[in-house]
Amino acid sequence: MRRVTDQVDDPREKLLAIFTAVIEETVQPTFRGCPMLNTHTEFPDPQHPANRVAVTHEQRVRQFMRDLAADACASDPEQLADDLVLVLNGVYVTATVLGPEGPAQRTGELARRLIWTACDEPGRS
Repeated sequence: MRRVTDQVDDPREKLLAIFTAVIEETVQPTFRGCPMLNTHTEFPDPQHPANRVAVTHEQRVRQFMRDLAADACASDPEQLADDLVLVLNGVYVTATVLGPEGPAQRTGELARRLIWTACDEPGRS
């Protein structure tokens, strides 16, 4: 995520770049969903080290999105981060079940609407 966001200047576009990269990832023949979500499912015991790694990773992703949302002047960075994490995890799961050509293709537009609505401020277009 940092690699793709580092290539973009506009904070809103940084958030969107994450979803563009994920959409591109879903069409790869080796795509099997999010490795951290898969790990969490395979190791449901909260005390298991693999489970803790997966939870920590998801927390860091949410914090990264919250920081980017704040940089993008979101009216509520916490809410935007929560919304985007739901979309992110949704595309990972949906693309594995229904394929990358299904609803997962709408991820970019959904993320864009959430970002632009949350970051709508006077003088910004």
